[in-house]
Amino acid sequence: MLGAFITNCFAGVNDKWTWQLHVSSRYNVASVCNFLTTRYQTFNNDHTSIIWHKEVPLKINIFAWRLLRYRLPTTDNLIRRRVVQPNTSLCSDGCGFEENIDHLFLTLWFFFQIWYDIYTWLGLPSIKPATVHEHILQLCSLGGFSKTISSTFYLIWLSCIWIVWRDRNSRVFQQKGNSIHQLIDKIKLQSF
Repeated sequence: MLGAFITNCFAGVNDKWTWQLHVSSRYNVASVCNFLTTRYQTFNNDHTSIIWHKEVPLKINIFAWRLLRYRLPTTDNLIRRRVVQPNTSLCSDGCGFEENIDHLFLTLWFFFQIWYDIYTWLGLPSIKPATVHEHILQLCSLGGFSKTISSTFYLIWLSCIWIVWRDRNSRVFQQKGNSIHQLIDKIKLQSF
């Protein structure tokens, strides 16, 4: 019955693909490039304005600002600034990969599990982003939520990155760290 309805509704109508990013309705690379670069610039302006959240301690705001500009003292940045030797580029967790911000906060298994648990706690689906910028965009900007809910998600994101960074430093400098459940509890407590 439904199949007959669909074929009757569209009988005699020609399908046509149109490209909506250009006035000619035809695909061109320049329109894609323009779309992606203006969208990225808009995103940068948006997250810059919410970094300085009044309910967040200044040290965490500054930390987020440095994180989103790839200015944290991860191994790759220390090598680039010639603070450590290039042969020490491996992750502080001992996973065998180069330690950079995207690896540390997103792909390192231990901390990735924290993000998975946070998304489960919030009842949100998760797609593994490639960069920290994509991650904040995914959690705070693309959900179609109100500004209040997006602000709450951003506060939770700030809490997560702060707790992850502190645990990473505890593992590196004091050779002790917390379990995933302990970190999740700290994130929830700090978020409230």
